[in-house]
Amino acid sequence: MNKIAAQVFEQIGFPTRKPLISYLNNLPLFFKTLFTNTKVQYDLEVQTKTRFEYALKCLFKVCADIRNDRFNTGNYTEEESAVTLLFDEVHDLVKDSKLKSIGGDEIFAYLTESLASYGVNAGYIRSVIAGSSGQLCTDVELTKIGDRYTTHYVYDPEPALVVKELRKLNYSEEECTKIINTCGTRLRILQKPLKRKINVDEFLKRTTGIMQRRYKDFFEHISTVDNKKQMVKIFDALSNNQEVDWSTVPTAVKKINSDLYTKLLYVDTDKVVQFQSQVARTVWPTIRKQSFITQELR
Repeated sequence: MNKIAAQVFEQIGFPTRKPLISYLNNLPLFFKTLFTNTKVQYDLEVQTKTRFEYALKCLFKVCADIRNDRFNTGNYTEEESAVTLLFDEVHDLVKDSKLKSIGGDEIFAYLTESLASYGVNAGYIRSVIAGSSGQLCTDVELTKIGDRYTTHYVYDPEPALVVKELRKLNYSEEECTKIINTCGTRLRILQKPLKRKINVDEFLKRTTGIMQRRYKDFFEHISTVDNKKQMVKIFDALSNNQEVDWSTVPTAVKKINSDLYTKLLYVDTDKVVQFQSQVARTVWPTIRKQSFITQELR
């Protein structure tokens, strides 16, 4: 929560540090550490959430003032006067169980309520909330926004475009092929090789190694053999390009820390399950042969 709050504060120009007087008022927190760290951590999380909500409140009020100033000049229409706001990675607030448990869901509720009030209802802002999970659309519809939104999809770029950029950095055709076949064209995954020329084999080894650990962590958190077998069937089906419905994922698996399975699986707005990335697809055949999988399937 502190990390996300700090990023938002920096983006909107909200003070990242609290006033000195607030630290003086909270000196009792120092003495609480003599007795319990849990209470202090809880208090700090509450303070962060409160400041987060206040920062958003200030942001929306300022946007409303800017919109009104623009409109009053007579140079802009009502629609042109509206301030455009983009909130990225919003899905983390609702799908990351750790973040959700310390107030992420409350921040999400406050954010969507403000977007409905200042945007959908009043027209002061035009907002975009971006995320990579079908769960985001489902949760948005349960807020005051309801179904008053338009869905847009941002797809990964075509391989030829990525290869063109890689070639500018002097990667060979063979290296480009390795990168695309293993990682696909997800720009977040390809940040490093697209910035400068790096050792491709080392990059791919590191990237696939991270994904292998994610698979292992995921299966270690599944408590029953039957559920593990079902997830193996699902990954096998996806690997064979078969359509998989979200309803086939065991309920118990859906309830584990969502940060574990969302790094492997993507659920679209039609509740169809896909591999989260080409790396997840590439690594699965190797994972399928690992002992922590094969032993469960005996």
